[in-house]
Amino acid sequence: MIAVLKELGEILSLIFGLIIALILLGLMGLSITKFQEAILLPAVRRIKKMMNRS
Repeated sequence: MIAVLKELGEILSLIFGLIIALILLGLMGLSITKFQEAILLPAVRRIKKMMNRS
């Protein structure tokens, strides 16, 4: 019985760890997208304008 409870605890901690990892990956993806929209896209537009003028 104790072995079953230990296995259940290990499985639950593994599932909990996977859920946390997925949440962190989602937050990282969201922050990368926001970074791209806020910084990279305006910079690319500015560079394209400078290239078109010359």
